[in-house]
Amino acid sequence: MSKILIGSDIEKVEMLKNHFIKYGFEKYSHYTGDGISTYCFKKLKIDNSNFIEIGSDFVATSGTLIYRKVIGKDALEKIYKDFVKGIDYIRKNAVGNYCLVIKKDGILYIVTDENAIHNIYYYNDNDWMITNTFYHLAKVIDNVSVNQLEMLEYSFQYGIIGNKTPYKKIYKLMGEEYIKVDLSNNNFSINKINTEEDRVKTTDNSSKSIAKMLEEQAQIISNNFSKVTVSMTGGLDSRIIMAALLKNGVKPQIVYGVGNSPLTNTKNKDLEINKMYADKFNLEFKPMNWKTNEPIEEYWDYSLQKYGELFTVYAGNQNVYDEFEKNIDFDYITFGYFGELMRNADLIEPLQSDFFNINQFVDLYINDDIPIEKDLKEKLYENILEKYTEICKIEKIDALKIHKDKATRIHSHYRKRADVQLCNLSNIYASSTIMLSEENLFESILNIKYNDKGNAKYMLQVMYELYPEILDIPFFSHCRDCIFNLETFELDNVQSKNKIIQELKKYINKTRYAKIIKKLYSHTLKVDEKDTLQNKKNKEIKIQFINYLKEQNDPLINIDNFSGDVRALARYSQLVFMNNSLKRIERSK
Repeated sequence: MSKILIGSDIEKVEMLKNHFIKYGFEKYSHYTGDGISTYCFKKLKIDNSNFIEIGSDFVATSGTLIYRKVIGKDALEKIYKDFVKGIDYIRKNAVGNYCLVIKKDGILYIVTDENAIHNIYYYNDNDWMITNTFYHLAKVIDNVSVNQLEMLEYSFQYGIIGNKTPYKKIYKLMGEEYIKVDLSNNNFSINKINTEEDRVKTTDNSSKSIAKMLEEQAQIISNNFSKVTVSMTGGLDSRIIMAALLKNGVKPQIVYGVGNSPLTNTKNKDLEINKMYADKFNLEFKPMNWKTNEPIEEYWDYSLQKYGELFTVYAGNQNVYDEFEKNIDFDYITFGYFGELMRNADLIEPLQSDFFNINQFVDLYINDDIPIEKDLKEKLYENILEKYTEICKIEKIDALKIHKDKATRIHSHYRKRADVQLCNLSNIYASSTIMLSEENLFESILNIKYNDKGNAKYMLQVMYELYPEILDIPFFSHCRDCIFNLETFELDNVQSKNKIIQELKKYINKTRYAKIIKKLYSHTLKVDEKDTLQNKKNKEIKIQFINYLKEQNDPLINIDNFSGDVRALARYSQLVFMNNSLKRIERSK
């Protein structure tokens, strides 16, 4: 990021600018004129160049943008010069997760990366404003009201499909859209970009082709940043990123957060494997302190005011924020997000036919553990079904007859909302992208056939193409100890217990009770003494959130018997906390 703030109501813009400065965003560039005020805040850890003025025009960015293989002032100057060729041309030559703002000849253009990984929100109601967090927009709107269904979706589904937010009148700028403001009359409009024409037309989705694209991405990153860092686990997704970087001769720093509660969901096995990476490839390894604060909500108000809704990352754990901002030295960090798209999603495994309809998909997608009344759950279901039906229309997929080859394309719309928070948070401090979200690479991944992705074979083939030695390190994937089998190009389970469970899993998906049996299956993976202690901690934390929600007289029902992921309950509790904060602001006006 760090942050961008633009609006037509100068007083409101100044109010939020002062708020951001109060919470540490002290370095910024400013433009005022033509009835707008613009602030472009620098990142908290690095002195990035994200704003240039050319006469009465300007170019500003937030997030991480590499244009024609360069960053900073050089990139912005090239963008301004090339803008005569249009927004499509700029995006085709850009790499990263970003927001780009161009003011030229009395017109303001605002666009994000193709997959809208970098969050930009706006409202347009008498006046208009954009910034990176919907909470901060809600602070300046009079009589802000809650979208209940979106609040539930954000909390219990971990992301909102589409452009809505938990607050009415506030929307997310999507990847197929751009904002255009005619400053001569303050006309604010949302315009469509024809992304269909930009889609990858190649049929070469071989592991060699994907590996080559990843290698090119890694080279661009390594040429522009000096302290490349990877947040690693022992599994598949981050490993494929590490393989691409090692292929380019990069020696990335490894970081891993070590927590002490289910809210961070960290594992000792991941820690052990990261040490193996460091030893084998002579890499720097920095464990991070992600221990959960006691009480959990101790820093919620400060984090909410500083980060907006990003304070829901790991339940508002101040230790996480301190590690990124103060303790870890990096100018670029990346993650393994979207690696799951290179495997077949567990979500659709229960579907026995090669074809399914969108109702079946939503049946499996929606969380059964949301503790709400039946009629509200039905409304939530219909709301999500409507969104996915619209996605099928956009993707030109028959919602009544969807082939499994298209399942990942549909599911990717969820991933683009649920798996981006840590990247957006990291962009506040330094540069960060999700490498697998780059449009050409992303589209190629979505075109991989269902039958080619089984048992993670495809991912393993890509790793082998990139850096075979990385497969020598054991795997810890989905709580299973595994090793790579060169003969079968699959992962073999190490423990006999895991082998039995994995065989059982083959039959789980052949029953209509798959969702219930999968819960039982997941519990079988947690049987040792440490996991017993984790379960005890899980119950203690759950009780804290239940008591908090009861104090707020929240309409959730039967929360004493909530059996879902405690992280969802934490997220919902934080949104309730956010709503209460906005109510206090409203009363003080």
